Amino acid sequence: MKALKTIFAYLLIISFLSCGKPFERQKLSKNDLETIENIQTEIKENPNDDTNFQILGVFYLKKNYINKAILNLEKCIKINPENHEARAWLGSAFAKKGREADGFLSLGKKKIYYVKKGYDYINKAKINAPNNPVIRIIRIQVICAIKNRFSFGKIKEVIDDLKFLKKISIEDETFPLELKGQFYLAYAIYYNTLSEMGLKADIDQGIYYSKMAFAILPSKIDKEKALKLNQSFINLKEKKQ
Repeated sequence: MKALKTIFAYLLIISFLSCGKPFERQKLSKNDLETIENIQTEIKENPNDDTNFQILGVFYLKKNYINKAILNLEKCIKINPENHEARAWLGSAFAKKGREADGFLSLGKKKIYYVKKGYDYINKAKINAPNNPVIRIIRIQVICAIKNRFSFGKIKEVIDDLKFLKKISIEDETFPLELKGQFYLAYAIYYNTLSEMGLKADIDQGIYYSKMAFAILPSKIDKEKALKLNQSFINLKEKKQ
């Protein structure tokens, strides 16, 4: 059980967009299969513990098994409707399901339906648990990932979430270092999104936050993402000089 909680704590601070190929299902390693088996055993022993379904749902989400992620996260909030963090993760899964479509299908009603449904789930979670930093980070990532007219109308919400995260990271001495790293990464993603959408972006701040994220985040995948963002900002700055 202790091992599962350790996995759970780690999963909570993983960016669901952190993988290099965001829609490609990752091959499950031997360790992954053992982890899934351990969680499923815990579910059999404690079928009414919503946390176990959240652990499994987020694990599948990280690996891009979206339908399995949705199934387990839905079971989680069915058991405990007050698990707002799980609701936010479910929203991210729906949004990702909508974004998976490419080409002609990406313009379809189904895509729009899932993206909007995902955003609504996350927003409801944020309204019910406004002081939860994980929910705020999820909302930032989803809005920034879409990069279209939908995002234009939600930039103020991203700014509000970033201000909240910055405030608590300064005022709360117990704010986890790994979560602070995700906050820095979220800030870098925000500035990168503004740039890609043709909006005014503070490149120096993008360089700063991506550099800080790289220094703090323990995950190799997240470090690579931060480094890639940092180089992108440096390139943009050089072009403007």
